[in-house]
Amino acid sequence: MKATELNQEALLLLCCNREQPKEMERGWRLFWRRYQPRMRAYAVYAVHKNLHAGHPLFKDVVNDILSEAMVTIRDHIASFRHRDSEERFAAWLSILINRVALRYMQKNYSRLYFDNEQAVPEESAGNDDRWELYEYIVHNIRRMAAKNSVHTERDIALFLLYAFADFSPEELLKLPCNNQLSLRAIQLALNRLKQKLKKVDII
Repeated sequence: MKATELNQEALLLLCCNREQPKEMERGWRLFWRRYQPRMRAYAVYAVHKNLHAGHPLFKDVVNDILSEAMVTIRDHIASFRHRDSEERFAAWLSILINRVALRYMQKNYSRLYFDNEQAVPEESAGNDDRWELYEYIVHNIRRMAAKNSVHTERDIALFLLYAFADFSPEELLKLPCNNQLSLRAIQLALNRLKQKLKKVDII
């Protein structure tokens, strides 16, 4: 079986194969290629809860957290038992990265918030990471949408403005494109998406 054809369970077992170091390292290289986009999205989201995207060190912090997360994953991957469950593994990754991010922010709080005097507008940096996270979220929303749903794309647009442009439901209601929606309908749509995303542990 080619490396690219390995399912999740086989890949995780390969990463735990300490008796064959070369095979184990091959597994970790494939692991990084396969899961790095998802891990980066989790890290971006975790950092953004504590540091605005325009901070001059935002991308460096994300990369540091990814590096520390990989060390932690390698140390604990053998203890993960639900190797055949994509959802449980995604949740495990998300929780682990959030914990790594929290420890990192606590350890580096002074350096990030007080020692760095560079002033960068929030909108001028971090946009690539924000779009990467947004695209990952949209992918999951579309994947979970019912086949007969006619409102998925509308709800995605609402979520983009709500989560990434800081529009309130009341402000969304005032947009001309939403003139046929009620405030209650907008609130329900946003809540529906939040519940869906919680199932894959994105929020």
